[in-house]
Order: sequence, then C-alpha cells, then structure tokens
Amino acid sequence: MLDRLCFLAQNGRWPMLTGWLHDPSQRLLETARIDDSAEDCARLKRLLAPRPALMDLLEIRLAADWLLAPETFSPALVRWLENVGAGRWLAPGAATPAGRWLAVPVLFTDAGGEATVRYFVAGRLPAEAFVPLLPSWAQKLCDPSARAAMDVAASLAATPGWCFHLFPLMAPGNGIAVCGPSLGLPLAMALRQLGANGMPTVAVAATGVLTPKGELKPVSGLREKGLAAWRHRFRQVVCPAANRLPKDVSALEWLP
Repeated sequence: MLDRLCFLAQNGRWPMLTGWLHDPSQRLLETARIDDSAEDCARLKRLLAPRPALMDLLEIRLAADWLLAPETFSPALVRWLENVGAGRWLAPGAATPAGRWLAVPVLFTDAGGEATVRYFVAGRLPAEAFVPLLPSWAQKLCDPSARAAMDVAASLAATPGWCFHLFPLMAPGNGIAVCGPSLGLPLAMALRQLGANGMPTVAVAATGVLTPKGELKPVSGLREKGLAAWRHRFRQVVCPAANRLPKDVSALEWLP
C-alpha cells in the first residue's frame, strides 16, 4: 500500500491519498519487514514534506495501525516508527500490551450539510496507565459539545480497573474539526465492546446524542449521514428511534 501512496503523492492525487490515510480498513503496511516498509515510508514522508498536515496524518495513521494490529509490526519496525515520530501522537502509557483497541466509524456533517465518515481510535487500558481520555493535540480539534459527548460515552461504558483513551484519525489543523454531540452513541457502543469479553468488532455505523443518564436523543442530517455511510461500504446504521427515517435511502438497513 505504501508504494501506491507514493504513486498518488508523486502525481498530485491528494484527495485520494487523504482518503486512504483516513480509512483504517485499508492496510498501509503489507509486511512487517523493516527493510521494505521503512524504505517506502521514508520515501512517502519526503514526498509529503511540502504538505505538513498530510505528513502529520500519515504519522497518526501509522501510530493507529501500530495499536490496532501490533502483531504485524516487527520490533525493528516499531523502533523505526518511534524514531520517525509516529509515537509522538500517543499519550505516554498508551502503547501497553494490556491495551485493547478499536477503530470506530463516526458520521460527521459539516456546516454545508454534507456528511462523511471519519474514524476514532478507541482503547481500553489499565487504570494505572493514567492516560487522559483525549491527548492534548486531539482536544484542540474538538468543540465543547463533542468533548462533552466523549465524556458521557466514557462514563456510561466505565469498567472498574480500566480507563479509556481516544483520538481521531485527523491531523491537527488551525481550527475545530470535530463538532456536535452525535458521536456520543458510536463511541459509547465501541467503549462498551472494549469493556466486554471477546474480540470487539465494528460492523455498523451509528449516530446519536446520549445524555448522562443514557437516554438517546435525535440527530440532525440523518439522510446525509446515511448516504455517507453507504458510500463508505456500511450497510446498517444505528440511529435514535425518535428520528424520522429517510425514505430515499432504502438500500440501508436502519436500526432505530
């Protein structure tokens, strides 16, 4: 995959490259061998040097892949990732073998009403790791309502002896990128999965506003969010029963 990303960067196909980096279902590293992966990654970083935001996104994505699938990273490759800066996006104590991690799809709408799917990386760690819910760089990306929704999700999914850690697969920019409280439901669902026994999986997209008591409130832009979920290969969407279901997105299975 890294050689494909190099091709896209060489030919100025920035939207496609950005899309690959935002989607953790697309593996970046095809091998754990340091001589293959490191060479391609160093070349990609050189190509992205004039675009620091994309280079930051590459490092965040590599750090996320490291947490999500540590068995695919050789010790030499882990050391190399730390040396090139991928580890600087992780809170101290986050990369512990006792942690469990999950990529969580979140449906966002922008000021113009357009919707897209972005991912958060969510982890469950031993309480003694003393990690914050969000790293400082991620806090700056989120508006107060989004941060409050994350606090509610973590509170509702709390498990004795464990704490949660979250960060978005987004590069830090000059402004807010994560707005609104509707990410509360998908994050709470994911954190509950992480707290349960067994291997957590995410098979559906979700959107919904949660209150501290666990009540589910309706969201705006449900039709646009459903279309975005379909474009990103999701076929089921969990949503509040209080929402009126869009009739023209019938290809989706709505789960009120």
